[in-house]
Amino acid sequence: MAENMDKVLNRIAKLMQMADGGTKHEAEVAAKMAQSMLIKHNLSMSDVDTQIGEDERAIMDELFNMKDTWKKVEGNWVSSLYHIVAINNLCKIIVHGGGKWKNITVIGSKSNVSMVHFICQQLIPRLRDAEKQEWSWYNGYDKRNVFKRGFFQGAVSGISNQLSASLQELQDADKDVHGLVLYNEKAVTEYRDNKWPNLGKSRGSRSSSWDGYKSGKNVGSNMNIHRGVGGSKSGRGGILGSGK
Repeated sequence: MAENMDKVLNRIAKLMQMADGGTKHEAEVAAKMAQSMLIKHNLSMSDVDTQIGEDERAIMDELFNMKDTWKKVEGNWVSSLYHIVAINNLCKIIVHGGGKWKNITVIGSKSNVSMVHFICQQLIPRLRDAEKQEWSWYNGYDKRNVFKRGFFQGAVSGISNQLSASLQELQDADKDVHGLVLYNEKAVTEYRDNKWPNLGKSRGSRSSSWDGYKSGKNVGSNMNIHRGVGGSKSGRGGILGSGK
């Protein structure tokens, strides 16, 4: 029997509350576990045709207001995070520009859209905490905001690598997962192209801070359940004081 999505989200919330030393959160571990739970939830729904409503299965879209989340000084990393979390959790996004912030539409099944937004909203403050910690250790030449933008781009890249590898592992282990991914990719793409036929391609943001990018990618790629999201002070290699 399929598990109620509210119960799934409650379990994810508990995962997101895990801490290292009472202060550092296992953001990347929770994201991967959330991804696995979402896939299992989708597979279980497909096994109980008579108990899951069509509104739960149907592809839909939801617009999320980023006014209280977006910080222009940080660049476009929030939309990049939504993008990588979405594509690795059976969804896609559209970014709506204009004004002082950008809103984000997530496309997918109702439960998948809820999960993507939930995961991102949990990851964002944790990654901001990680950036503050990394900056406190930094003794290079980059200015604060330049380092910050580079860090977040690197962190998103690192998390993307982890989620992509995790999804591939799930597909390799279960042919039904591979079929689920292909089905959702086709359904979500058709929905997007039908509703937004003239959609243009967005441009990625760039940063002049290679130090910040390396620091962020190291955090996003290597955080684990023992160290948490708190940073990479040990084993930082040539990041500190390396210049550009």
